[in-house]
Amino acid sequence: MSSLLQNIEPIMYLPIKQGESFKVVFSNWMMKRIARIQKSVLTNYESGGMLFGVIRPGELTISFATPAYPDDKRSKTEFVRRDKRHLKVLDSVWHRFGGTIGYLGEWHSHPECDPHPSGVDKKGWNAVEKKSGKPIVFLIIGSEQVYLEGRI
Repeated sequence: MSSLLQNIEPIMYLPIKQGESFKVVFSNWMMKRIARIQKSVLTNYESGGMLFGVIRPGELTISFATPAYPDDKRSKTEFVRRDKRHLKVLDSVWHRFGGTIGYLGEWHSHPECDPHPSGVDKKGWNAVEKKSGKPIVFLIIGSEQVYLEGRI
């Protein structure tokens, strides 16, 4: 694995409430994808997409993600997922895997070493959470660290 991932674990634990947490597991594919994004996060426009994987009791496995597509809105300080291809992938995954692999949340990059969500990020995540109705995660990829937030 890339040395950029030295601060990122393939298994992370997110708190649910006092004394309880759930496990988030990144597939090898996803870890490699994060490493590729980290290499260019400081010099490129923000990027992002949807996260897909498996929900088990007390555990989410993030298997893969959509990339940024041409019709997404991208700048140095903003990413808005609006290309219809993300939804086509969602539909394709649902039919191909019969619901065993599904939508787990959103990811995007920030041009900083240790990323944290902005007010705009939090507002968007609240809207996604309301629509989802199931465990969901939000991932921000920085050049050295990732920020991961789970909503149960």
